[in-house]
Amino acid sequence: MSCSLRKGPRRVAVDPEVGDEVALFNPRTLVWAEHLRLKADGRLEGVSACGRATIACLKMNRPLAVLLRRSAR
Repeated sequence: MSCSLRKGPRRVAVDPEVGDEVALFNPRTLVWAEHLRLKADGRLEGVSACGRATIACLKMNRPLAVLLRRSAR
């Protein structure tokens, strides 16, 4: 299942680090580097509550997604 299908109409999700409900990352209005970071191993890391919630909600570090990111480098 793709990230888009996981997101659906959701606009908020829970930050797994602190348990607060926060807005999901919106690429149209937010700056990627302020919320997300691509690690050397191909995994994404949330650098803000918004980034962490987005990664968890959309399951952005599932094995296939990580593998595809690694192979694209």
